[in-house]
Amino acid sequence: MRSIEELNRRRKELGLSYPALSMLSGVPTPTLQKVLSGTTPSPRYQTLQKIEEALYSENADFEKSLLREKPAAYLTEQSRETETALPGTLRFLKKEQGTLTIADYEQLPEDERYELIDGVLIRLEAPTTEHQRLSMFLSAQLYLLAEKEDCGCTVLTAPCDVQLDGDDRTIVQPDIFVYCDQNRITQNRCIGAPDLCIEIISPSTRSKDMLLKRYKYERAHVREFWVVDPEFRRVVVYRFGQSGQENSEHSYHFDDIIPVGICGQGGRIDFRKYNN
Repeated sequence: MRSIEELNRRRKELGLSYPALSMLSGVPTPTLQKVLSGTTPSPRYQTLQKIEEALYSENADFEKSLLREKPAAYLTEQSRETETALPGTLRFLKKEQGTLTIADYEQLPEDERYELIDGVLIRLEAPTTEHQRLSMFLSAQLYLLAEKEDCGCTVLTAPCDVQLDGDDRTIVQPDIFVYCDQNRITQNRCIGAPDLCIEIISPSTRSKDMLLKRYKYERAHVREFWVVDPEFRRVVVYRFGQSGQENSEHSYHFDDIIPVGICGQGGRIDFRKYNN
């Protein structure tokens, strides 16, 4: 077991905030702050083990490269098996991971869902019932908010293609997203960064949504990004600085009232209304 000093050093090296590390490890943010600051003199072994596993996972080098904005191939467990090869069912594309384009993406079978991120295909698993309940709740709340404030924003949900960077190498399908510029919504897909993106994570997508998606959304100038974790009943809200403003990050629970940055300053979602 590594020392508190080593864990802290690793956290800073990766550039992980306490809420981000909390989402990766499953340890509540206040507990992390107390343990890593030395306030808790004798932290539980299980707590330290979870922190260590999150900081020194097999994806550590991958996470580090993303956070430091180095050029990198965004490999998932699925694509890491052969690194440069596509999954067997998609070999008909006759191209390597990292070189794929939207034209290749459009040749995929209609009964399978993928995202294309910087030329790499990432397969999307079928959502759980809990995931669907959360998606319905949040999209309905956002729709009612946009209607109440009459702010001209449109709420959309997956599966719907978003050409995030405006190039031909990235297509994502956020679970829920909002556009306040209607010119970015076309018949076949949306083009450019949404104002708000929400990802509902599962154990298999935790690293991708917390690191890769956060990186991509920030770089594309998404205004606000929510990571919703049904397992630990938490929501981390990232607001990416616009017009010289600094980024902010806040952690909430499912019994909180969470402010929404679109449609002015008065928008709120009362998570206490969500019953699962």
